[in-house]
Amino acid sequence: MLGLSIIITFILSGVIFFLIYLFRKKLCKISKRGICAELKFTRKFAKVKKILAIVLIIFIGASIIFSSHNISNRLAFLRIGISGHSEWCDSNGQKYLYVEANNHYDLGYQTGYALSDKILAMKALLLICSSSFGLSYFDIEKICNEYNSYIPENYKQEILGMSEGATAGGGFLISYADILVQSVFIEALYGRHIPAELSIMSDFGCTALGAINNDGSVLVGQNMDLIKPMGSFQSFVLHKLGNDPLVFTHRLGGGLTSPMGKNEYGLVLTVNLVQTKEVAPYTIPTFVLVREGLVKEKSIEGLYNTLFPNNSSSYSHNYIIANSSSILAVQALPYNQTKTYAANRIVFTNTFLNPFWQDTLLDPQYSKERQSYAEALLLESYEDNKLTEEELIKILGDKPIICRDENGFFSMGTISFMTFNSFGIGTPNGHKGSIPI
Repeated sequence: MLGLSIIITFILSGVIFFLIYLFRKKLCKISKRGICAELKFTRKFAKVKKILAIVLIIFIGASIIFSSHNISNRLAFLRIGISGHSEWCDSNGQKYLYVEANNHYDLGYQTGYALSDKILAMKALLLICSSSFGLSYFDIEKICNEYNSYIPENYKQEILGMSEGATAGGGFLISYADILVQSVFIEALYGRHIPAELSIMSDFGCTALGAINNDGSVLVGQNMDLIKPMGSFQSFVLHKLGNDPLVFTHRLGGGLTSPMGKNEYGLVLTVNLVQTKEVAPYTIPTFVLVREGLVKEKSIEGLYNTLFPNNSSSYSHNYIIANSSSILAVQALPYNQTKTYAANRIVFTNTFLNPFWQDTLLDPQYSKERQSYAEALLLESYEDNKLTEEELIKILGDKPIICRDENGFFSMGTISFMTFNSFGIGTPNGHKGSIPI
């Protein structure tokens, strides 16, 4: 389709230039002013004026070619007969995208078309920020490509659909590799590059917690803390693929899912990234396992087994897996996991609770203060052996340690949150949408 886009660009820009030529020719028969005036640079600042005139001509020409290429991409990548549809929905002032389709390609296309602006912005941000990891964007892309062979064909089709839908929706070329990067850059950076280089990137800080109440009910929730510009590139997506159950997940740009979501069967998943010295293997990317688990599994154990095939993981992290009656707390290294069913409450931050894993941490002290602080807040709220939704939201919204808003454009902040029942873009102190499943 790129070849078709280039052909259309040449034809369209050629037509525009020809029309401008005809217009100027017709106008110049009537008047010799304006664009018809003969360009002479003989007076004061003649050289500067000549340079400015050349720059203006180049700018106008480039703008025509750029606009033509944008329109050409929209035409060349437009797909007729795509199944399903997408629409933005509102829940108490919070937006989420609903997407349905009959197959993975169409699901990807519909999603990419609707999220095209966020996907393009995410690509620009990764291009800008990649150097902070000591890598170029193309270095990250090279690492991400190593995961491609582990991705099932149906998800490759969804990535392709996402890239072509985003290109048609925004008019800017988004490649398969761009969507792959946005889906697995966490694996590339925190599973491979950072552990190998032993470079600490401590400016992140998701907090997740949960409790089992005295009446048997369960509440869990988490903040998603990343650099603040990512707040504009994220979304919550409720999707329906064929006859599969509904799945509600958090997305960054064109990533096929973050490990934060809920399925129609009432399973909820939260995540905390943990920086360790352990280099993860090239394996099935986390987004595939999360999507597969939330689509197919009805039980906590089933979801756990899907998330850790062969007891392996693509990076180090913590999970909370919950349903309406139980909470499973999981700590995961690339080749090892510990799991515990919570007796009453659990708090995870960006560290391990397992005392035998402390020497695997890149910075053993990182997040320990936030861990203790969050545990104390939860204990205080749980004194009556009951945690309410309001109390959970209050803990997640506690500033500045848990709900973060650091100074600076590229500093860290709480950009979204999700609980068993609610979700939101921004901090928990704002509008709270109701999860629509």
